[in-house]
Amino acid sequence: MGKVTEEDGLFFVALSRAQEELSLSRALRYGGRSSPNPSRLLGPIGGHLPRSVTGDPDWTDEGQQPPSFGALALAVPTADELSIRAIETYLDCPRRYYCAHGLGLAERTSASPYPGLISSVRATLTWASGTTDQTKRAEGWAAEFDVHWQKIGLVDHVWANVYRASAEQMMGHALRVTAGKNHDVKRRMTVAGQIVTARADSIVENDGAIVVQRLKAARLAESETARARYGALQAVAGADHPGVTVRFEHVSLVSGERRVAASKGDAAAKSSSERSVGSIPAARTTLLTRPCKALVSS
Repeated sequence: MGKVTEEDGLFFVALSRAQEELSLSRALRYGGRSSPNPSRLLGPIGGHLPRSVTGDPDWTDEGQQPPSFGALALAVPTADELSIRAIETYLDCPRRYYCAHGLGLAERTSASPYPGLISSVRATLTWASGTTDQTKRAEGWAAEFDVHWQKIGLVDHVWANVYRASAEQMMGHALRVTAGKNHDVKRRMTVAGQIVTARADSIVENDGAIVVQRLKAARLAESETARARYGALQAVAGADHPGVTVRFEHVSLVSGERRVAASKGDAAAKSSSERSVGSIPAARTTLLTRPCKALVSS
C-alpha cells in the first residue's frame, strides 16, 4: 500500500465514522511553518461543504503554548575549566546546564545493555590508541576487549552472543579507520579568557594529515548535525599542529562509512566558540528564563 492510498483510506474512515455531525478543520501553520494550501483530500468533497476550503478562517486557535518557567534562584559557580560538551549543553538548554553544573544532578541513564556494549568498545579503543606497536594492537585488542566485556555484566545476558558480535564488528571498523600515528585526544584551548577542554574520539595522522574523528555507534545520518565541539577540535588541532592539514570526519562504527565534514575554518570555529563561552558567564549572574526545548516537549 502506497502512502497516497493509505492517506485516502484513513480520510475515508475518519469521514465515515461521523453519525450526526462532522467538523473539518485545517492548519494554516504546521510545525512552525506556513501551510496555506488545503489538503488535496478536501478537493473532491469541496462541493458538499458549506464554505470554500480556501476561504479565510472564521476562527483561530493558537494551540498549546509552552509553559512559562520561573527564574532560577541560584547562580552556576565559575569553574577553572569548562568542557566543550558543557557549552553544548548550555546552547541546547540553559536549564539543563544549570541542573548539571550548578546542582550537580546527573542525567538519567538507560537500563538498556547497549551503553555497556559501547563502553566496552570505547575502553578498548582507548587502549588501542595508546598502543604504538601495530602488531600488538592487531593481536591484543581481542584480549583487552574481553576484559572490559566481562566487567559490564552482559556475559550471561540472553542475547550476549548477538551483542558481542555487534561489538566486535564495531571494533573491526574502529581499528581499521584509526590505524596510523595516534595523537592525544585530550585538547585544551583558551577562549574568551576561559580554559576550554575537549576530547575527540580519535586523532590520527596519516599521509601527513591530521584527522580528528568522531566515532558514531550508529549509521551516519544523511546530514550530521553540526556541534560546537567539532569545529573547536578541528581548530585546536590546527593550532597544535601548524602547517599540517587538519580535517574532521564522521565515522560509523556500524557500517564503517567515513565522511569528511565540511570545514568552517579555524577562524569561524574560534569565533563560534567565543560567542558560546561568552554567554555562559552571563548566565551565572543573571536569571535563566529561556524555556528549555527538552522540557517543553516532555
